[in-house]
Amino acid sequence: MNSDTELLFPLRLIPELRDLRGSEWQELIDRILSDQSPIEEELGFVLLMVELCSCTSCNSYSFRAIRGCTTCATSTILRFRDTDQELIRRFKKNTEEMAAFMSSKKVERTK
Repeated sequence: MNSDTELLFPLRLIPELRDLRGSEWQELIDRILSDQSPIEEELGFVLLMVELCSCTSCNSYSFRAIRGCTTCATSTILRFRDTDQELIRRFKKNTEEMAAFMSSKKVERTK
């Protein structure tokens, strides 16, 4: 298996995706990477990428795993056919889901 392959989208790849789309996308990435970003936003972004990249169906024998998470995530964002606004809408929905889940489980919100 490729040493760049993980079970789910890794946070370490977020900076790699910054310059792949327009200014709204870049602002979103900058916000997520800032020290002020709540954990719900980081998790919402991870969930967005897990959905877009189909991480849950990836396995060590798949072409995606062989290529690695960096290549998979980069090509997924570059090939995304909808607008940056749609990506941001999905991110916000996922962030709300993460916040609701954390609230229902009384999960501590620390970084």
